[in-house]
Amino acid sequence: KAEQRNYTLSINKKILKAREEANMTLNELAGLDPEVEDVKGAYSEVGDTAFVTFDEFDLNVIPELGHVESQYYLHTDWLVKYANKKIRDDNIKNVVIDLSANGGGIVIAEEFIESWICGSAHSIEKNMVDGSVTEMTFKADVDGNGKHDSNDYIPSDVKVYCMVSPSSFSCGNLLPSRLKEFSNTKFIGDRSGGGCCTLEQYRYLPVGGFLTLSSWHNSMTKDWRTNGGKNIDDGVEADFYKIGLDDASIKDFCDYEKIVSKIHEAK
Repeated sequence: KAEQRNYTLSINKKILKAREEANMTLNELAGLDPEVEDVKGAYSEVGDTAFVTFDEFDLNVIPELGHVESQYYLHTDWLVKYANKKIRDDNIKNVVIDLSANGGGIVIAEEFIESWICGSAHSIEKNMVDGSVTEMTFKADVDGNGKHDSNDYIPSDVKVYCMVSPSSFSCGNLLPSRLKEFSNTKFIGDRSGGGCCTLEQYRYLPVGGFLTLSSWHNSMTKDWRTNGGKNIDDGVEADFYKIGLDDASIKDFCDYEKIVSKIHEAK
Protein backbone atom coordinates (compact mmCIF):
# COMPACT_ATOMS: atom_id res chain seq x y z
CA LYS A 1 0.00 0.00 0.00
CA ALA A 2 2.88 2.41 0.71
CA GLU A 3 4.23 1.71 -2.79
CA GLN A 4 0.78 2.38 -4.26
CA ARG A 5 0.47 5.66 -2.38
CA ASN A 6 3.94 6.80 -3.47
CA TYR A 7 2.95 6.11 -7.07
CA THR A 8 -0.26 8.15 -6.76
CA LEU A 9 1.76 11.05 -5.32
CA SER A 10 4.26 10.89 -8.18
CA ILE A 11 1.42 11.13 -10.74
CA ASN A 12 -0.09 14.00 -8.77
CA LYS A 13 3.17 15.95 -9.04
CA LYS A 14 3.36 15.30 -12.79
CA ILE A 15 -0.20 16.54 -13.37
CA LEU A 16 0.32 19.65 -11.24
CA LYS A 17 3.55 20.38 -13.11
CA ALA A 18 1.74 19.96 -16.43
CA ARG A 19 -0.91 22.42 -15.23
CA GLU A 20 1.73 24.99 -14.37
CA GLU A 21 3.36 24.64 -17.77
CA ALA A 22 -0.04 25.02 -19.46
CA ASN A 23 -0.98 28.04 -17.29
CA MET A 24 -3.90 26.04 -15.93
CA THR A 25 -3.36 26.01 -12.19
CA LEU A 26 -6.48 26.21 -10.04
CA ASN A 27 -5.84 29.91 -9.46
CA GLU A 28 -5.59 30.55 -13.19
CA LEU A 29 -8.68 28.47 -14.00
CA ALA A 30 -10.62 30.43 -11.36
CA GLY A 31 -9.23 33.78 -12.59
CA LEU A 32 -7.43 34.45 -9.31
CA ASP A 33 -4.12 36.07 -8.49
CA PRO A 34 -1.34 33.56 -7.71
CA GLU A 35 -1.12 34.71 -4.09
CA VAL A 36 -4.71 33.68 -3.28
CA GLU A 37 -4.43 30.70 -0.93
CA ASP A 38 -6.56 27.67 0.01
CA VAL A 39 -7.96 27.26 -3.50
CA LYS A 40 -9.46 23.77 -3.58
CA GLY A 41 -11.35 23.82 -6.88
CA ALA A 42 -12.19 25.79 -9.98
CA TYR A 43 -14.90 26.23 -12.61
CA SER A 44 -14.16 26.98 -16.24
CA GLU A 45 -15.90 26.67 -19.60
CA VAL A 46 -14.78 25.72 -23.09
CA GLY A 47 -17.66 26.33 -25.47
CA ASP A 48 -20.63 24.24 -24.40
CA THR A 49 -18.57 22.21 -21.91
CA ALA A 50 -17.94 23.05 -18.25
CA PHE A 51 -14.93 21.76 -16.35
CA VAL A 52 -15.44 21.51 -12.59
CA THR A 53 -12.11 20.76 -10.97
CA PHE A 54 -11.90 19.35 -7.45
CA ASP A 55 -8.37 18.83 -6.11
CA GLU A 56 -9.65 18.30 -2.56
CA PHE A 57 -13.02 17.64 -0.92
CA ASP A 58 -14.05 19.77 2.04
CA LEU A 59 -17.12 21.59 3.37
CA ASN A 60 -17.94 24.99 4.75
CA VAL A 61 -18.13 24.03 8.43
CA ILE A 62 -19.24 27.45 9.69
CA PRO A 63 -23.06 27.41 9.47
CA GLU A 64 -23.46 31.18 9.71
CA LEU A 65 -21.09 31.69 6.78
CA GLY A 66 -23.38 31.30 3.79
CA HIS A 67 -22.42 30.54 0.21
CA VAL A 68 -20.26 33.36 -1.15
CA GLU A 69 -20.44 33.07 -4.94
CA SER A 70 -17.32 35.18 -5.52
CA GLN A 71 -15.33 32.75 -3.36
CA TYR A 72 -16.76 29.49 -4.70
CA TYR A 73 -13.26 28.00 -4.97
CA LEU A 74 -12.80 27.75 -1.18
CA HIS A 75 -15.21 24.89 -0.41
CA THR A 76 -16.54 21.88 -2.27
CA ASP A 77 -20.20 22.64 -1.55
CA TRP A 78 -19.76 26.27 -2.65
CA LEU A 79 -18.18 25.12 -5.92
CA VAL A 80 -21.06 22.70 -6.56
CA LYS A 81 -23.63 25.45 -5.88
CA TYR A 82 -21.78 27.82 -8.20
CA ALA A 83 -21.39 25.22 -10.97
CA ASN A 84 -25.03 24.16 -10.65
CA LYS A 85 -26.17 27.73 -11.36
CA LYS A 86 -23.64 28.42 -14.13
CA ILE A 87 -24.49 25.22 -16.01
CA ARG A 88 -28.12 26.33 -16.19
CA ASP A 89 -27.46 30.00 -16.88
CA ASP A 90 -24.91 29.32 -19.65
CA ASN A 91 -26.84 26.47 -21.33
CA ILE A 92 -23.98 24.01 -20.81
CA LYS A 93 -24.32 20.66 -22.64
CA ASN A 94 -21.42 18.68 -21.14
CA VAL A 95 -19.80 18.66 -17.71
CA VAL A 96 -16.36 17.24 -16.99
CA ILE A 97 -15.66 16.56 -13.31
CA ASP A 98 -11.87 16.80 -13.08
CA LEU A 99 -10.53 14.59 -10.27
CA SER A 100 -7.19 13.91 -11.93
CA ALA A 101 -5.24 15.49 -9.05
CA ASN A 102 -7.72 14.76 -6.24
CA GLY A 103 -6.13 12.99 -3.28
CA GLY A 104 -9.33 12.79 -1.24
CA GLY A 105 -10.87 14.71 1.63
CA ILE A 106 -14.12 14.69 3.58
CA VAL A 107 -16.60 11.92 2.73
CA ILE A 108 -19.64 14.16 3.25
CA ALA A 109 -18.27 16.56 0.64
CA GLU A 110 -17.88 13.66 -1.81
CA GLU A 111 -21.48 12.67 -1.10
CA PHE A 112 -22.63 16.24 -1.79
CA ILE A 113 -21.15 16.04 -5.31
CA GLU A 114 -22.45 12.50 -5.82
CA SER A 115 -26.00 13.58 -4.96
CA TRP A 116 -25.69 16.51 -7.40
CA ILE A 117 -24.72 14.18 -10.24
CA CYS A 118 -26.64 10.97 -9.43
CA GLY A 119 -29.71 12.37 -7.69
CA SER A 120 -28.66 10.77 -4.41
CA ALA A 121 -25.47 9.67 -2.67
CA HIS A 122 -24.76 6.14 -1.49
CA SER A 123 -22.69 5.05 1.50
CA ILE A 124 -21.87 1.33 1.53
CA GLU A 125 -19.38 0.57 4.30
CA LYS A 126 -18.18 -2.67 5.81
CA ASN A 127 -16.97 -2.78 9.40
CA MET A 128 -13.80 -4.86 9.09
CA VAL A 129 -13.94 -5.73 12.80
CA ASP A 130 -17.36 -7.37 13.02
CA GLY A 131 -18.12 -7.85 9.30
CA SER A 132 -21.34 -5.84 9.27
CA VAL A 133 -22.22 -3.70 6.24
CA THR A 134 -24.17 -0.45 6.52
CA GLU A 135 -25.90 1.06 3.50
CA MET A 136 -27.31 4.60 3.53
CA THR A 137 -28.68 6.98 0.91
CA PHE A 138 -28.46 10.78 1.06
CA LYS A 139 -29.91 13.68 -0.90
CA ALA A 140 -28.30 17.12 -0.91
CA ASP A 141 -30.23 20.39 -1.07
CA VAL A 142 -27.71 21.85 -3.52
CA ASP A 143 -29.48 25.14 -4.23
CA GLY A 144 -30.28 25.66 -0.54
CA ASN A 145 -34.00 26.34 -0.93
CA GLY A 146 -35.00 23.93 1.83
CA LYS A 147 -36.40 21.17 -0.40
CA HIS A 148 -35.24 18.46 -2.76
CA ASP A 149 -36.23 19.09 -6.38
CA SER A 150 -34.84 18.96 -9.92
CA ASN A 151 -32.82 22.13 -9.32
CA ASP A 152 -30.58 20.15 -6.95
CA TYR A 153 -29.23 17.97 -9.76
CA ILE A 154 -27.34 18.42 -12.99
CA PRO A 155 -30.01 18.76 -15.72
CA SER A 156 -30.90 15.40 -17.25
CA ASP A 157 -29.96 16.51 -20.79
CA VAL A 158 -26.39 17.38 -19.75
CA LYS A 159 -23.81 14.65 -20.36
CA VAL A 160 -21.37 14.03 -17.50
CA TYR A 161 -17.75 12.93 -17.79
CA CYS A 162 -15.24 12.33 -15.02
CA MET A 163 -11.47 12.71 -15.45
CA VAL A 164 -9.41 10.40 -13.24
CA SER A 165 -5.82 9.27 -12.84
CA PRO A 166 -3.79 7.15 -10.39
CA SER A 167 -3.66 10.38 -8.36
CA SER A 168 -7.44 10.11 -7.78
CA PHE A 169 -7.14 8.47 -4.39
CA SER A 170 -9.31 7.77 -1.33
CA CYS A 171 -12.45 9.95 -1.72
CA GLY A 172 -10.99 10.92 -5.09
CA ASN A 173 -11.51 7.25 -5.96
CA LEU A 174 -14.80 6.87 -4.07
CA LEU A 175 -16.63 9.47 -6.18
CA PRO A 176 -15.80 7.92 -9.58
CA SER A 177 -16.60 4.49 -8.17
CA ARG A 178 -20.08 5.64 -7.18
CA LEU A 179 -20.57 7.55 -10.45
CA LYS A 180 -19.77 4.38 -12.38
CA GLU A 181 -22.30 2.40 -10.34
CA PHE A 182 -25.15 4.90 -10.06
CA SER A 183 -24.98 7.12 -13.17
CA ASN A 184 -24.22 7.18 -16.90
CA THR A 185 -20.95 9.05 -16.38
CA LYS A 186 -18.16 8.31 -18.87
CA PHE A 187 -14.52 8.37 -17.80
CA ILE A 188 -11.47 10.16 -19.16
CA GLY A 189 -7.80 9.67 -18.24
CA ASP A 190 -6.38 6.58 -16.59
CA ARG A 191 -7.50 4.17 -13.87
CA SER A 192 -8.15 5.91 -10.54
CA GLY A 193 -5.72 5.17 -7.73
CA GLY A 194 -7.85 3.14 -5.33
CA GLY A 195 -8.13 3.64 -1.62
CA CYS A 196 -11.23 2.27 0.06
CA CYS A 197 -11.00 3.03 3.79
CA THR A 198 -11.85 6.20 5.65
CA LEU A 199 -9.16 7.72 7.85
CA GLU A 200 -8.88 8.09 11.60
CA GLN A 201 -6.70 10.59 13.44
CA TYR A 202 -4.83 9.29 16.49
CA ARG A 203 -3.51 12.21 18.52
CA TYR A 204 -0.94 10.60 20.72
CA LEU A 205 2.47 11.96 19.71
CA PRO A 206 4.40 13.58 22.62
CA VAL A 207 4.88 16.78 20.58
CA GLY A 208 1.11 17.15 20.21
CA GLY A 209 0.81 15.91 16.64
CA PHE A 210 -1.02 12.89 15.33
CA LEU A 211 -0.68 9.95 13.00
CA THR A 212 -3.37 9.46 10.36
CA LEU A 213 -4.16 5.82 9.67
CA SER A 214 -6.75 3.93 7.68
CA SER A 215 -9.80 2.97 9.72
CA TRP A 216 -11.77 -0.28 9.68
CA HIS A 217 -14.55 1.32 7.57
CA ASN A 218 -14.20 -0.22 4.12
CA SER A 219 -16.14 1.19 1.14
CA MET A 220 -17.81 -1.64 -0.77
CA THR A 221 -19.05 -1.92 -4.33
CA LYS A 222 -22.78 -1.73 -4.99
CA ASP A 223 -22.91 -5.45 -5.77
CA TRP A 224 -20.89 -6.62 -2.76
CA ARG A 225 -23.49 -9.27 -1.93
CA THR A 226 -22.98 -11.10 -5.23
CA ASN A 227 -19.34 -10.40 -6.13
CA GLY A 228 -17.65 -11.94 -3.12
CA GLY A 229 -17.64 -8.82 -0.96
CA LYS A 230 -15.57 -6.69 -3.35
CA ASN A 231 -14.52 -3.20 -2.26
CA ILE A 232 -13.69 -0.20 -4.48
CA ASP A 233 -9.89 -0.49 -4.19
CA ASP A 234 -9.45 -1.57 -7.83
CA GLY A 235 -10.36 1.92 -8.98
CA VAL A 236 -12.22 2.97 -12.12
CA GLU A 237 -10.79 2.62 -15.61
CA ALA A 238 -11.16 5.28 -18.33
CA ASP A 239 -13.77 4.03 -20.82
CA PHE A 240 -14.22 7.08 -23.06
CA TYR A 241 -10.85 8.74 -23.67
CA LYS A 242 -7.64 7.15 -22.43
CA ILE A 243 -4.74 9.47 -21.55
CA GLY A 244 -1.21 8.13 -21.12
CA LEU A 245 0.93 8.80 -18.06
CA ASP A 246 4.29 9.33 -19.76
CA ASP A 247 5.76 12.83 -19.69
CA ALA A 248 4.54 13.69 -23.18
CA SER A 249 0.99 12.33 -22.86
CA ILE A 250 0.20 13.51 -19.34
CA LYS A 251 -0.12 17.06 -20.66
CA ASP A 252 -3.41 15.97 -22.24
CA PHE A 253 -4.99 16.04 -18.76
CA CYS A 254 -4.70 19.83 -19.13
CA ASP A 255 -5.73 20.07 -22.78
CA TYR A 256 -9.36 20.99 -22.27
CA GLU A 257 -9.77 21.95 -25.94
CA LYS A 258 -8.73 18.44 -27.00
CA ILE A 259 -11.08 16.85 -24.45
CA VAL A 260 -14.01 18.93 -25.77
CA SER A 261 -13.07 17.90 -29.30
CA LYS A 262 -13.18 14.22 -28.26
CA ILE A 263 -16.63 14.77 -26.70
CA HIS A 264 -17.98 16.42 -29.83
CA GLU A 265 -16.50 13.74 -32.10
CA ALA A 266 -18.36 11.05 -30.16
CA LYS A 267 -21.76 12.64 -30.75
